[in-house]
Amino acid sequence: MKLIVIKLRVLIFLYCIQFLNPLPAQSQTQVRWIKLNQTHRAAIIDPLHNEIQTKRKQVGAVIYLHDEWGLDSLALLWCKEIANAGFTVIAPDLLGRVPEDAMEAHEIERAQPEGAFISLLNIARDTLLAQAEGKPIKIGVYGIGMGATAAVEALLADTILPTKFTAAAITIAALPFTPTSDLFQKILPPYLLPLIGNFGEKDLGTPPDAVKNFKQRLIACGRGKFLDFDFRIHAGARRGFMRPKNGIEAKAAISSRSRVIKFLKKELK
Repeated sequence: MKLIVIKLRVLIFLYCIQFLNPLPAQSQTQVRWIKLNQTHRAAIIDPLHNEIQTKRKQVGAVIYLHDEWGLDSLALLWCKEIANAGFTVIAPDLLGRVPEDAMEAHEIERAQPEGAFISLLNIARDTLLAQAEGKPIKIGVYGIGMGATAAVEALLADTILPTKFTAAAITIAALPFTPTSDLFQKILPPYLLPLIGNFGEKDLGTPPDAVKNFKQRLIACGRGKFLDFDFRIHAGARRGFMRPKNGIEAKAAISSRSRVIKFLKKELK
């Protein structure tokens, strides 16, 4: 009898969460498509209802750079989640189509011209500025996997990101430098953005040591004092944990998305 009462209380609690405090209606968030250039398009998702719009203040914006699986339905769902947090989101279709499998994904990625992703990043930013109609707007960059690597490359290329964006978030990025690389200090811009990172403990491509070395090099170059540094290595998570295959990876994915949205709210509003 006691067990039945407990189960009944749990059901009532879940009912209250569902109907008294409903999650944002992502299915109602509208996606519109625009052309960035002759070969690439982008999805734009505007926030539905939020306190910033109610107060008639400019809404912050996020450029979302998808992973090697393309701008598929799951990527668009993540974009809607960010939009429901109160941001305008623009997601360039970096690959031009959704790959059918991992082999095709890598082939399409390798076929992209050098600097193509950074070019699309800048076009997306210009699109957001035009949409703002001259009003001041804070723009952040959020990349996952392949998109996170593109964000890191842009972060380290001259002063592309520091002069044009407010914050950057990376998840499962390939970090290009080792702690012994002299190039790191030579090309690092004089100012970097507030940066948050999420990585997997069992990611063979970007192991925990590489993440720690990357952070140490940033600090050693004297940049740490400028940054809101927050790198987390999620225990037990493999490289593709944002598309989870087990409970550990699902937990890491949820934690990563929550951390990024909290970070974006802090930096872009």
